[in-house]
Amino acid sequence: MGKYGTKLRYSCGPGRMFRELHISQFPRYYQYQNVTCAWNKEWVPNYVKDECVWVACLNPPQPHTSFNLKPLWDGKPIAFGSKVKYECTPEISTNQLDGSIQMKPRYFRSNQTLSFMEVTCAPDGSFAVPQPWPTCVSERRCYSMPETPKGGTREVVGNGASGTELKLTCGPLAKFVAQNDSKELYDEMTHTCGWDGRFHPQRVDSCIATHCLGAPMPPKSTLLELKDDREEIRELFKAYELSYKSQGNTTFHNVVEHPIPSDFCSTIRPQRFVLHGTIPASPRNQSVLATFEIVRMGIPGVAIALEIFPNERRIEQWANPMKGDPKFQVRYPVDDQSQIDVNDFFLISLTCDSLGFQMTVHGDWEFLPFPHVLRLSQSTFTNVVVEGSIDIQHMGFYSQERDFRLPRGFQAAFTCPSDHVFEDDWWHVPKTVITCGEDGTFGHVEWKNCVSVDSILSGLKIQPGQGKAFRVIMISAKHQPSWKT
Repeated sequence: MGKYGTKLRYSCGPGRMFRELHISQFPRYYQYQNVTCAWNKEWVPNYVKDECVWVACLNPPQPHTSFNLKPLWDGKPIAFGSKVKYECTPEISTNQLDGSIQMKPRYFRSNQTLSFMEVTCAPDGSFAVPQPWPTCVSERRCYSMPETPKGGTREVVGNGASGTELKLTCGPLAKFVAQNDSKELYDEMTHTCGWDGRFHPQRVDSCIATHCLGAPMPPKSTLLELKDDREEIRELFKAYELSYKSQGNTTFHNVVEHPIPSDFCSTIRPQRFVLHGTIPASPRNQSVLATFEIVRMGIPGVAIALEIFPNERRIEQWANPMKGDPKFQVRYPVDDQSQIDVNDFFLISLTCDSLGFQMTVHGDWEFLPFPHVLRLSQSTFTNVVVEGSIDIQHMGFYSQERDFRLPRGFQAAFTCPSDHVFEDDWWHVPKTVITCGEDGTFGHVEWKNCVSVDSILSGLKIQPGQGKAFRVIMISAKHQPSWKT
């Protein structure tokens, strides 16, 4: 019981208000109704005349913990049409070393730049719950990478999560072509793993050949000679002449031997070994082996071996002082993958100095140096032996001081010796020009044989009165000091 003059205040509780019943079109909402204890001991007014209606939402829905979301709600009612914000919860872990708590931020999977998402309070007091709830994650991963250009390299910087960079090149014999009006050539294309789980840009620009590796050499029987006064070109073509060249057929588990020059590890003019080819996909193709054989004090050994495992994209380096005896084999781990895929061109180079061997793949992918196991001062290199299922396009030794490639557009001329003409074409200058084409090859070359003018004249049977003009032409050719290129 209240005393005279006591006042009571009624409220509808959180999320609801009184609505005046007699006003329907534009009702008035209010929070409290008051009653007073009158002198006659009755409450005035003696009833609550207006009803309570919902005007706000309470208790925003809590997503399942797997969505890593929490509402930013202060406990106050949320008016109809208003929104409650949800943000990502951090990823909490314990440091295994010192036991400290670590917090890693999470982001919306659909859009990393979003700070929050919102849920609207509906007029019936419910919430417009999204179906499904957005998920927050600490990282996004890119599982599908752009393809590596044929003969190119691929380097991944990162663990595959967003922000990881994929660096592609066209290899040492080609460059990318910019996809704009400039058509500029460039060396490296970088793709970044985005928050959408894809690498960007998603395209891979086209590669165009910039160099040729190796050049076709005329058979000795043709008598053709290189006509070029540049020392570096003559030296390079001499190395080409000594190199091993593809015969157009893939060799399956055959053995190819190539002599190692005496100055391979020289301190004066050291050489560089180059192996260019492809490894076809084959169930039998477990590995390809290139061994650099050496003889030390009359005992054959292996100074270094490069064993390529294309299906695993790795290379192992090892040596053996006693060739053929596995218990003497010395292996060193390779620090990274080989970047060599089946059915794709690869380029391996190997250099040697007083400290050891240095292997490079595709022109710029260097591996850890391999120290000498055998003392070179007491040893003699013999052959490099390549075994396995491999199509060798080119294999040879070149000076480390010079580029073993030839630029696209390079031309070389081969001519007959003085007093010689082509066997099947006496009337034109006996010269064959080869060109490094846009595809990075010299294409097919038809070599013609050279024959001396004397042999032609002695073998001819000139009818009386018919050979005067021909003899003048041939004699003038015979007395030319040399053919000019």
